[in-house]
Amino acid sequence: MENQNLPGDNTPSTEKQTRCALNGQSIFNIVAAVVIVLLVVMQFYNPFVKTINVAGNDNGDLRIAFVVSDSLMTKCVMVDTMSAQLARLQDSLQKDLQTRQQGFEARVNLFQQNMQNGKITTETQAKQQQIALQNEQEGLMALNDQYTNQISTIQLQMNYALIDSVNSVIKHYPEEFPYDFVLGYTKGAGILYASDKFDITSAVLEKLNQDYKPE
Repeated sequence: MENQNLPGDNTPSTEKQTRCALNGQSIFNIVAAVVIVLLVVMQFYNPFVKTINVAGNDNGDLRIAFVVSDSLMTKCVMVDTMSAQLARLQDSLQKDLQTRQQGFEARVNLFQQNMQNGKITTETQAKQQQIALQNEQEGLMALNDQYTNQISTIQLQMNYALIDSVNSVIKHYPEEFPYDFVLGYTKGAGILYASDKFDITSAVLEKLNQDYKPE
C-alpha cells in the first residue's frame, strides 16, 4: 500500500511503508501452497541410535515407513481444494484493501488541493481533516495486519487438517499400514536418507483422495 504523507504528519514515511506497503512481506505475496515437514504419527530422529530394526514381527522390532511431504502438497485433492479456496480469499482481501487505499488516496489529494486553493480557510478545519485522514491511514494499516493474520491462521489450519487426515488414514487401514512410526520425509530436513522400499506415499495418497469428501 503506497503511503501518503499528510501535511503536518511527523511520522517517518519509512515506518508507515514498512507496515502498510503491499510488498514482498504483505498478505498478497504469501504462497498459497504451504510447505510443511509432515509429522504423521511421530517425528522420530535420534542421532545416537546406530541401528534400527524395521522389519515388523513379534520380537518387538519397530515398523517404520515414510511419506514424502512434498508429494502430499502437490498430489492431494484436499490440499488442491483448500489452496484454491485460500487463493480466492486472498484475491478478495486484496481487492478490498486496494479499493480502500484508492479511496484514501483520493481524499488525501482532495485535502491537499483544498489547502493549496484556499478552500480550507482556518487552522481548525485543516487540523480536523488531517486527523481524520491520519486515523483512516492507521485503520488501513490495521486492516492489512488483520488480513495477513487471517491468511496465516488459515494456512496453519490447512497444515493441521492434512496431518489429521493422514493420521486417520493410517489408523483406519491398519492392515495396509501396520506401522509404529510413519515419518514425514522432506529433502534437506532431518532424515538424511530413506530407502524407497519404506515409501508409502502413493498408498497414503490413494486413500486420502479416495476418502476425501469436500464440504
